[in-house]
Amino acid sequence: MSTRFSEHAASELVETMVSEMSLEEKLAQLGGVWSTQLVEGEGDQAAFSPRKAAEVMPNGAGQVTRIAASTGLR
Repeated sequence: MSTRFSEHAASELVETMVSEMSLEEKLAQLGGVWSTQLVEGEGDQAAFSPRKAAEVMPNGAGQVTRIAASTGLR
């Protein structure tokens, strides 16, 4: 399988990204948030909320989980 980036280039990219992250951003990568924390509305009216995302994960998150199972988002 060929990729756009060599393994060496990918390692350099990761090293650069991690070196530019704050301690708070690195710590945030250890956690996750439920998708229900990031939406407004119910059922078919549920939509991603940038406002809620900024409140819930101001430094990022390692994962967002249960997208389809917990919301009406598709």
